[in-house]
Amino acid sequence: GFDDDLNKLVEFLLKEGEGKRVASICGMGGLGKTTLAKMVYNHPEVKKHFEFRTWSYISQQCQRRRVWEEILIKVQSPTKEERDEIQKLTDAEIIEKLREVQLQKKCLVIIDDIWDVETWNSLCVAFPLKNTNSKILLTSRNKEVSLHVDAGGFLYELQCLNKERSWELLKKIAISRRKGITTNFLLC
Repeated sequence: GFDDDLNKLVEFLLKEGEGKRVASICGMGGLGKTTLAKMVYNHPEVKKHFEFRTWSYISQQCQRRRVWEEILIKVQSPTKEERDEIQKLTDAEIIEKLREVQLQKKCLVIIDDIWDVETWNSLCVAFPLKNTNSKILLTSRNKEVSLHVDAGGFLYELQCLNKERSWELLKKIAISRRKGITTNFLLC
């Protein structure tokens, strides 16, 4: 049921030119933010468009250094020796290398499950929002994070399913797996 959502996000991310760089998917827990982000990440057009695609899961306990290293390693595909060198870099050097690759190449950086504005503020120095063809897709339960990151960016708010769509999903998953249970029994 994410086809329309997926198409809107992919269309935004594939747009060239100066301007909006950040797309956000927000909504309450369990709505499918990460699932939708994975669909975007693996979309054939997105794979063709971006030279590098990276994914970093944040959650409540953000370790800024780990996030930066993880993204840098994904965009550089280093050897074992180069990985060891990355771990020896200062924060400022990692930030510079991350900014440089995003300015020179088309990168899609997915930041999954960012909880608060403070976390973004601690990470953002490594992500240029101007003079780049790179884009950021973030997921958050907190709409304020999305608005803070880029007030003019693309905000996609996932909504709960209505009764009809919920019933459709229940029938598809539960009833098709359990023969012998009647619809009337489930409604009681």
